Amino acid sequence: MRKALRQRRFGIVAVLVLPLLFSCRSAVSQDRVCFSGDCYEVELALTPGTRQRGLQHRPQMALDQGMLFVFPVSSAYGFWMKDTLIPLDIIWLDQNRCIIHIEERVPPCESDPCPVYGPVQPALYVLEINAGQSAEKRLKAGLTADFHIAQEKLNSY
Repeated sequence: MRKALRQRRFGIVAVLVLPLLFSCRSAVSQDRVCFSGDCYEVELALTPGTRQRGLQHRPQMALDQGMLFVFPVSSAYGFWMKDTLIPLDIIWLDQNRCIIHIEERVPPCESDPCPVYGPVQPALYVLEINAGQSAEKRLKAGLTADFHIAQEKLNSY
């Protein structure tokens, strides 16, 4: 009888506590880049290896997702689509997080040598999102992004 009572109490506690734990977990903020309230949940490419790999070999990406490349110094970084399976919009941002250049609807590279895309001005960040999102969200040079990323992540590489 006591054992059954203990099991019932545990069951009640689990029913009450587990939803609370999961709601706290989902409340954890994701890394996001936003333009005028339109946000993209981003995966960060902070190291040379993750920047080189980028979005290669991925068959798809949700419309509200992207990859943010963070570089140690500003430069006119070129990007190519080698082994990238999905068309992308590539957005270069300066040290003030202001858009300086956009390449829209960049197709996957089908044969070597792959074309290289890039800005004339130096950039510190590059955001890759699904092709067509720049036009849909009316992104253009001069707009500033809001980063919702812990500063220690940006400084950790």
